[in-house]
Amino acid sequence: DHNDCLIALDELGVSNPDLAADLYYMLANGHGKGRATVVGSARQSVQWRVMTLSSGETSSAVHMRSTARGANKRYTGGVAVRMVDIPIEVAEDQSFEDIGCFENERAMAEHIGREARRVYGHAGPAFITHLVSDLDAHIKTAEDIKTRFIEAVTEQTDDPQVKRVAGRFGVVAAAGELAVRFGVLPWRAEAAFNAAVICFSAWKDARGTSQSEEERDALRALRTFFELYGRSRFEAITAPDDPNSGQDVQREGEGHVRDRCGYRTVGADGNAV
Repeated sequence: DHNDCLIALDELGVSNPDLAADLYYMLANGHGKGRATVVGSARQSVQWRVMTLSSGETSSAVHMRSTARGANKRYTGGVAVRMVDIPIEVAEDQSFEDIGCFENERAMAEHIGREARRVYGHAGPAFITHLVSDLDAHIKTAEDIKTRFIEAVTEQTDDPQVKRVAGRFGVVAAAGELAVRFGVLPWRAEAAFNAAVICFSAWKDARGTSQSEEERDALRALRTFFELYGRSRFEAITAPDDPNSGQDVQREGEGHVRDRCGYRTVGADGNAV
């Protein structure tokens, strides 16, 4: 039903958290699970191509881990780049950057809802009509806008996962700018581009790092370990004054360190190492 269009997942929280990761992969990969017919032969799987947006109140990571079974699940990089979480608030208790002539955010949101129910189904067909009128040229323009977007929002040190997400936002920026040029959207030039930049920046800021999800996961696990056990898993030792003397290190105290995972001592500068 939503092929080549947007699918907005309203209230993602009501879906089964244990199946959330499978859902994210399936939506992003564009095809369903392989099934067999009644005679045992392979049935043709359903395929699609959609842009997915969740309007749920919880992030995909929180939703996945909301059950006892999912509490210890790893939020892998594959999941992170397939279901991108964008904070809804641009500032504390503020979801819209500009409410225009409306008294408050609620009035603006209700107006948008009413208009969306009253007028719909025009922009999509109009956009496609203009796009196919000179498809090769318009695709080239879109690719140029996408490339310019990625260069504007990413840095050389960003992990490929970050750049992959930037590419998805770049597609949105390109489509928006083409719609403006076609006259489908009554916006100023660069409005769609700048909006995509704001959303990508919000995602990146909320993520807190330009590293891969696996690196974040490793650092998070290490931090949790120290918070749980502190110094109790590290045996205190005193290193010899001359590392080349062949002397053994001296263990401090006679207590046994349970499940030892390392050693701790004091360096020449007086700081623990």
